[in-house]
Amino acid sequence: MIFFFFFSKNKNLSYALEVLSKVKNEVRFDIYGPKEDMIYWKQCEKLIVKMPGNIEINYKYSLKPDEIVETMRQYHAFFLPTKSENFGHVIVEAMQSGVVPIISNQTPWRNLSKSKAGWDLDLCNINAFSEVIDNLYEMNSDEYNQWSQGAMLYVRSKLNIDRLKEKYIEMFKSAVNKT
Repeated sequence: MIFFFFFSKNKNLSYALEVLSKVKNEVRFDIYGPKEDMIYWKQCEKLIVKMPGNIEINYKYSLKPDEIVETMRQYHAFFLPTKSENFGHVIVEAMQSGVVPIISNQTPWRNLSKSKAGWDLDLCNINAFSEVIDNLYEMNSDEYNQWSQGAMLYVRSKLNIDRLKEKYIEMFKSAVNKT
């Protein structure tokens, strides 16, 4: 399982660690991103040392933009119980890579489980997160592949990439014309 982003309180790494402490199955949780808020990171380290033996936590490093997708493809799940996201580019990259997202319901990516594309859960229910992680662990490869494919299909259906490219090009042209 991967957690990727800046170490800000908004991304909720401490919450993710609390969830993991309740998971029954064996989980490897790799954290990527710069340690920008060292006070917050120290709080998270205190939670890491208290982890039960079935949870392996690894701090990796910051990724370059061109390394993100290839790195994500090495994982089964992307865990980001964020407090809020306007879009969540990294969530989209995870889904496009076939990595099943486990995210909060504080993003625009909603009703994922109905499409077998992942989970968007209420932060008020910490047990729901740990149960989903345990259920994901217990899936056989056919079940997991359905969810992985579901994530890719879901994001493809929500994004019209060609139209999105057009909008960005229009925005950049407009910005250049104003200068």
